[in-house]
Amino acid sequence: MDSEPFQVAFGIVVRRLRAEKGYSQESFADVVRLHRTYVGSIERGERNISLQNLRRLADALRMPLSQLVAQAEHLLDDYGEEAVLRGVPMEDVEYLGKGPDFTP
Repeated sequence: MDSEPFQVAFGIVVRRLRAEKGYSQESFADVVRLHRTYVGSIERGERNISLQNLRRLADALRMPLSQLVAQAEHLLDDYGEEAVLRGVPMEDVEYLGKGPDFTP
């Protein structure tokens, strides 16, 4: 299955922020009321998720949905589609959660 670059970038953002908040994938799935494997597929960029589920993720991460989406857009802008699809090392994604005005 081919993933869209934005879906992959969004998944990277969710995975990084989830880990920074101290959630395991399973505990995060419980909080957002989604199955653990579904959350994993979001984090891998395999899902084009609904607005309702986007909102659940943002609420669990305690950030506005617009900021969560902006983080994924910044990741794509900074690394480019090809690099995101190949995989961006998590340690390189330092600015996530710092707000939409953060400049790396």
